Amino acid sequence: MENILLVCFNFLFYLAVIGPITTFIHELGHALIMLGLTGNKVSITLGGEGKSVLQWNTRRLNITIHIFSGWIGYTSYENNEIVKKSNMFLYYIFGPLFSLTTAIIFLLLQNSISNSVIIYIFKFITMASFIQFLFTIIPMNYNKFLGGKYYNRSDGMKIKELLFSTDQT
Repeated sequence: MENILLVCFNFLFYLAVIGPITTFIHELGHALIMLGLTGNKVSITLGGEGKSVLQWNTRRLNITIHIFSGWIGYTSYENNEIVKKSNMFLYYIFGPLFSLTTAIIFLLLQNSISNSVIIYIFKFITMASFIQFLFTIIPMNYNKFLGGKYYNRSDGMKIKELLFSTDQT
């Protein structure tokens, strides 16, 4: 019974805390590179549907968080200017790179912490970030549970399509 409760707690902890944090970091990777390379306005959305519990807007960055589905996220941008193919490559790759970097940083930080609760949280963030890196860098199509309503291809699939497209822009 203890093991079942622990699994349930871990799952709920991921859905409520770790998933939204790691997803936000991933999406921030996409957003920051687009903000740095273009003059486009960028939006980060965490969660799929439901009531928006937090909205933060600046001149060029909008962040919206929906309740109970923060493990799903996407970044979009206004097409105010043509985005070069090389910039699109960076846009697609920076989300997974932020996830991988987060996993590495929290893996290294685990060795310098003595508090077992913090170590547990850092291990959870490390695992979630690395799994997120894999699920986003491997070329694949997502099903509806993995966010198919908003984007149906992984970043890796978008990179693959970009690299093999004949469009020269």
